[in-house]
Amino acid sequence: MNEIKKRFGAGWVVYLAALSIVAYLFSGIMLTVALSLVSEHGVMQMHYAIEALQAGRMSSLEYSRKITELSDSGLRMMAIFTAVNFIAVTAFFLSVRTMGKYSVALEAKVKELSGK
Repeated sequence: MNEIKKRFGAGWVVYLAALSIVAYLFSGIMLTVALSLVSEHGVMQMHYAIEALQAGRMSSLEYSRKITELSDSGLRMMAIFTAVNFIAVTAFFLSVRTMGKYSVALEAKVKELSGK
């Protein structure tokens, strides 16, 4: 990273920072949408469970099991979405960083070979 800073100055650092911020914002939007879908699914399932309880098709014990099951599955899905989001953003940042390092090294090699 120091080689990139020396070679391109503050402009390159700002560019990398901007790319990282955009990646985090985009992944944050995707995470919000995913969590909204999980929440909506849970609300619909709870609504059906309440209707079944009121209609007598489900006992209160079955209802409490259903609510516990919905809570557990919702938490698992949120944890999975958050982990996948973090991995994706980290991979994006590392790929940009690696690309910068290799481009600096490649440019130095081209200059070295053209100087001979």
